[in-house]
Amino acid sequence: MILAVVALFWLFGHNTAATMVRVGITPGFGFLARPANFEIGEAPIAFAAGDPYARAILAGFLNTLRVAVLGCVFATLFGVLLGVASLSGNLLLAVLVRWYVEVIRNTPLLLQLFFWIALAKSFPPPRQAISAFHSFFLSNRGVFLPGLVLHDATAITWSAATAWSSSLAPGPGSCGEARN
Repeated sequence: MILAVVALFWLFGHNTAATMVRVGITPGFGFLARPANFEIGEAPIAFAAGDPYARAILAGFLNTLRVAVLGCVFATLFGVLLGVASLSGNLLLAVLVRWYVEVIRNTPLLLQLFFWIALAKSFPPPRQAISAFHSFFLSNRGVFLPGLVLHDATAITWSAATAWSSSLAPGPGSCGEARN
C-alpha cells in the first residue's frame, strides 16, 4: 500500500516536471524577485504595482493576519455581548438574541455568504453611492468611513493619543459598582 502511494506521487511529480519542461517553465522561487504588476488596495506596508511578488505575498500575509486578529477580537466581544444579553432580565432582549443566534447558527455558512454577496452587489456603484452626511458612503465596493490618518507620527503623538483615549474610559464606580 505504501509503495503504491509512493509510486503515485512519483508519477504525478514526474508528469508535472515533464510538462513544465515542455512548456518552458522553470521550477523554483525566482519569480519572487520579478515585479508584480497589480495593486493591493489596503496593505499595512507600502506596496506599488512594480514591487516584487515577495513583497506582495508579505503584504497579503500581513493583511490576512490583521483581518484574523481583528476578527477574533470582534467575534469574542460580540459573542460575550450576546451571551450577556441573552442572560439579561429583559425578556424582549433575551428573545431577540436567542432568535438571532438560532437563525445565524442554523443557517449554512455557504448560504450566508451567498446572501451577503448578493446584498453587497445590490448596492449602487461608487459614483452613485448612498451617502450620509457626505462622510459615510455605501456602494457595491463596500462601506467607506472617515478615519484618522497620522503621517510621520512620533512616539509623543502616539503617547498623547493613547493618554487622551484612555481618559475617555469610564473610571471605577461609573458602571454601577459600589464605592468604598
